Amino acid sequence: MKLNVLIPTVGLFIGLIFGAQLAQTKTQTQALRGNESAGGGGVWYKQNTPILVDFFNIDSNFEDTSSFREWTASQVEVDFQLSLTRANEYEFREQIPALDLALTIVEKWEQQFLDVTGSHIHSAFMLPMQWNFSYRKLSAPESYLPLPIIQQSNIKTVAYYESATVDIDIQVWNEAGVITQAGTFIHEAFRRMQIGWSNRFDELSLQQATALVVMC
Repeated sequence: MKLNVLIPTVGLFIGLIFGAQLAQTKTQTQALRGNESAGGGGVWYKQNTPILVDFFNIDSNFEDTSSFREWTASQVEVDFQLSLTRANEYEFREQIPALDLALTIVEKWEQQFLDVTGSHIHSAFMLPMQWNFSYRKLSAPESYLPLPIIQQSNIKTVAYYESATVDIDIQVWNEAGVITQAGTFIHEAFRRMQIGWSNRFDELSLQQATALVVMC
């Protein structure tokens, strides 16, 4: 899979997604809304490979899932808490390949002219955001599913945002490849933005934005 994140038209499309959603009224249907207790970052197991649900907004099939396993993933062995600042960011990036990939993608978006997507996401990674890795099984509402072929029974929650804290299930995390792990970081950063903006963009828009930022 080639991760080319320097496509200006995609950057503009991200802006259009958020611009359109920010203009919507509060009559937006609750079924599509993201909330403080939203469904969390979900992965769907295809060919025994956990793939972030968001990515199916880009490709509905992923006939070849090898690209989601070809890069070395970030393995976590013990519970720990990650609190990012601009000062310690690079120290943690050296330790966690998925974090480094996620922020590398975000930085490329920051370099795009007239596109503020990257800077907003980058800020959302930082304190007071807390990233908690543990073996505790996450209990979350059902994920919003972009395609009818994806069944809730095949979904596992890898991360769950609440009150500026992201809880990450180490077991599910370790089964995923680095692309899904990086996408999880970005998905939850978007979640913080979504909640901070009073849910003015919906769950489908959050998933589409995550998929476009990571994969295009």
